Amino acid sequence: RPLRPGAPAGGRAVRRRAGGGARPTGPGGAATARFIEESTALPPAALAALYEDSLDRWSSGGRDASRATRASASENSAIERAVGTALLRRTDELDAFRPHLRFDVKPVCAIAARAVCKRAKLTEDQYRVLLDPFAAAGVTVPRR
Repeated sequence: RPLRPGAPAGGRAVRRRAGGGARPTGPGGAATARFIEESTALPPAALAALYEDSLDRWSSGGRDASRATRASASENSAIERAVGTALLRRTDELDAFRPHLRFDVKPVCAIAARAVCKRAKLTEDQYRVLLDPFAAAGVTVPRR
């Protein structure tokens, strides 16, 4: 499939899928897309637990680790869109479990997806603080 017009040569671009979602492409893009698919498909109870755990970890390294996951504008846009689209399809299911759960877990999933995308730039501790909860929930987390 051709990349979208105007995509940077050699850079990470966005490839549109038939379902309307976007996914990161380029080095590490497949692992990031797979992580997004698995993490956003977790049961509502697991997503709520991930959200609560992220709040607990925020002050003990989560904030600094999150800052280290800085992605380019196009990478960040593709990740945010893919996570948002996947969770949007589950709005009724997630809201039935807990009101506004979709809005609570979107940044948690997006930050973790950026960590997968930028894993080579993170320390082992930064990578673990962001992704260990997902691994414990059964999501496949690529090695750093």
